[in-house]
Amino acid sequence: MKLYHLTPDSNCGSITTLGLLLSKSRTVPPYVFLVPKIAVRQQSKHVAARHTWDPDKVATYEVEVPRGWLERYASNVWRCDRDIGPERLVLLNRR
Repeated sequence: MKLYHLTPDSNCGSITTLGLLLSKSRTVPPYVFLVPKIAVRQQSKHVAARHTWDPDKVATYEVEVPRGWLERYASNVWRCDRDIGPERLVLLNRR
């Protein structure tokens, strides 16, 4: 399933190298949050507010994961309870 992960652009180096790691998650219990393409713009604003970050400096990753790894969290938001390796990620933009 093709979804998107948004993060402050300062995280791109480690994400591109190591992937999306649960050990870096700020949620309890830890999850990786993903959204469909239609929700990227809205999620970008949310990420900027949550991390006190400039909305123009939010990076977007395209993520390909099996549907079985995902759980619907909210409308247009999915969560994953496992690490996602860098081979499953494509950096789309780093503003």
